[in-house]
Amino acid sequence: AWRRIDPALNRVVLFVASNIDPDGTTWTDNKPAKVVAARMTALARAACQTVNDQCLHVDAAGLLISPLADYDFVIHLTSSFTGRGQRKKGKNTDVKFKNLQMSEANDANLTGYSPVELFVEEMMELYGQAMVLFYDSHDRAVIAGLWSPHTARRAWKVNLAYSSTPRENHTAADADGDGDGDGGIDVDINKEAILAEMARLGGDMVSRIEANRS
Repeated sequence: AWRRIDPALNRVVLFVASNIDPDGTTWTDNKPAKVVAARMTALARAACQTVNDQCLHVDAAGLLISPLADYDFVIHLTSSFTGRGQRKKGKNTDVKFKNLQMSEANDANLTGYSPVELFVEEMMELYGQAMVLFYDSHDRAVIAGLWSPHTARRAWKVNLAYSSTPRENHTAADADGDGDGDGGIDVDINKEAILAEMARLGGDMVSRIEANRS
């Protein structure tokens, strides 16, 4: 029924059905995004292909590691801010007074505090219409991103949801053939400015940003 209601998969892209929820949309209504589901499917197919090719020699740990080169940009994080870095910090043995270390580790104000997750949430609030971000809160010290297809060059209009730069549309500039070159302004997303702004907002949390595609 959902495929007839939503053939473009704009609302529901995954179904997780059970005897309690036969429709399978309780946890997948409006999430994940279509691009996320597509990458999950691609990763699953690649993992199955690897298992078929390598059989008993397969490296199980590497099946769920996505190559970073497939993303449009990668934000490299300072390790001390990540989940792994914070766990290492909590195991610090070079402390003179053990009671102070225990007090620090049990600070209730820090329970559930994840600066990187808060950073990702802020980035999605600011730039969610222009990109999709991927982040593993338990392991890798990177945030990977893909630019939305909606940010491709388009005709200029007011109130775009992201930073942009104007470009002359040479096709439309002389559409009437009179040689005066009037009309026609397109816009491109200003990727460099957006990435620079993200680095500024991340502060010491961001060590560097790598753009795989311009």
